[in-house]
Amino acid sequence: MAFLLPLFAAFPFLWGALARSDGFAASDYSPEPCAPTKKCATGACPRENPARENEQENKTEVSPPEPLKEDSLKTDAREPETSSVEPARLLESGPLDGGSLQWEKDIDRAVARAKESKKMLLIYFRAENRPEEQSREKNRAIEQVSYSRDVRSGLRQDDFRRARPLPGQPHADQALAATDAQLCRRFENVLADESLRSLYKDYVPLEIPVDSPFFRQPEYAEMLSLPGLSIVDYRDAESPHFGKVVSVFPFLKRNIYTVGQVKTILTLPGGSLSQRSLIYAVRVHPDRPASTNSSFSEALAVEAAGHCEYMARIRVQGHQNFDARFHRLMKQLPGHMVSEVCAESWPGESVLVAAIECVRCWRLSSGHWRGVSGRNAYYSYDMRRGSNGVWYATGLFAN
Repeated sequence: MAFLLPLFAAFPFLWGALARSDGFAASDYSPEPCAPTKKCATGACPRENPARENEQENKTEVSPPEPLKEDSLKTDAREPETSSVEPARLLESGPLDGGSLQWEKDIDRAVARAKESKKMLLIYFRAENRPEEQSREKNRAIEQVSYSRDVRSGLRQDDFRRARPLPGQPHADQALAATDAQLCRRFENVLADESLRSLYKDYVPLEIPVDSPFFRQPEYAEMLSLPGLSIVDYRDAESPHFGKVVSVFPFLKRNIYTVGQVKTILTLPGGSLSQRSLIYAVRVHPDRPASTNSSFSEALAVEAAGHCEYMARIRVQGHQNFDARFHRLMKQLPGHMVSEVCAESWPGESVLVAAIECVRCWRLSSGHWRGVSGRNAYYSYDMRRGSNGVWYATGLFAN
């Protein structure tokens, strides 16, 4: 469909005909569905009788969406990378094995260091084996999350349900906290891998226990009360991202990140949380799509963000107003042809899971995947969440 969108721009009367009545526009005419249980637009045509369609839609029984499968949340289909590094005293104050990496434990001091050195703050939320302390706080947080959100975000409701322990067995929450602590000990081997050391030069690392009040701040809600990594940008005081959380990587479904995935995390381009989450999902896809191997374009980013906000506001996915976007971008990027892909998540998904889901949907459509997987001169990705809990994603490419 990459070649069809410029066609509409060249012949704007096609969009005009569509705009005069209700309808839809899609970026793929192939017979492949966007997703087995999602509504998928297959053309560009106005509705003949919206009232009749609404009447028929009301008579149609709609089944609830299926929860994400186990493999849809895996960000790399290859065998997990293992590290030969022995368990290291990673979080002790001071350098790691004589290197230059300093893992802070004092929040104020770490933030001051990041601001002074104009670096990113890399936060490792670490679970410790203190089940009595963690269980109470974890249950208060999880009880506020609906069952559907638990499933969509890769969590299992029975993981957090308060179960009556059998005689001689630990409480379920205690076992869960112990599991988190074990995962963290394994993940510390990944963080200590020799191949990652050169990438830490742009970061001030900070370790915080998951039972810290700092972890309960609204800025870290997308961590889903799970251990993992988060990144705060302190590089440029004039940037709109300064002092904001720009990455969250919780241990979804109790899976830690591989060395390769951590490399991807540490080398993401600057941007917002939604931009970087979607770029990460593209880069770790098993098929290794090439669209993000080119240069990130601020001009494309502005248009992608604007379209995501529009879709989120009207709560409808599509290529609305692409004609206007196309001509604005042609003036800023002369000599390039612009194409676009769009997608939406299931309701209630976290930002990272939604990003992975949107890329999964693009992979199921040959027209969309042509844009995502192809090599471009410039690219941009972004997402916005609507009031319905759905994330709306846009990718823009210039060739």
